[in-house]
Amino acid sequence: MKKIEDGFMDLDKNKIPVAFLDRDGVLIRDHGYVYKLNDLEILPGVFEGLKHLRSLGYKLVLVSNQSGVARGLFSCTDVDLFHEELQRQLKSELGFGLVLGLMSISRDCATSGGNSAAFAGSASNASSEGISVRPVGIMAMSPSGA
Repeated sequence: MKKIEDGFMDLDKNKIPVAFLDRDGVLIRDHGYVYKLNDLEILPGVFEGLKHLRSLGYKLVLVSNQSGVARGLFSCTDVDLFHEELQRQLKSELGFGLVLGLMSISRDCATSGGNSAAFAGSASNASSEGISVRPVGIMAMSPSGA
């Protein structure tokens, strides 16, 4: 099996590699329905891992379904505020953040004031990185976005 370092990027020169990273339990400690700012705890090794992936040319995409919104446990605004703080901490430590690409929230966050939870915000963010975002998911495209 090939390792990342072995050059997956060389398989197709017209595509950009994308690492899709789950939020809870991968980037941050999963306390169950994490949305409160004081529960934001970036896991050990995350900064180093993100730096390494980026040095290999990967676009980094945060994916998370945040089903707590659909269950009424917290709001789209809570998710937005949480992700703004996560991005702030990543940018402070790394000098860069992640493309946000939330999936399947099952509630219309676009009309409730949310933007990262609504796919519209994710789409414009990902589009600027050459990644095509669609309501059913996120897919890698050519660097030009074509």
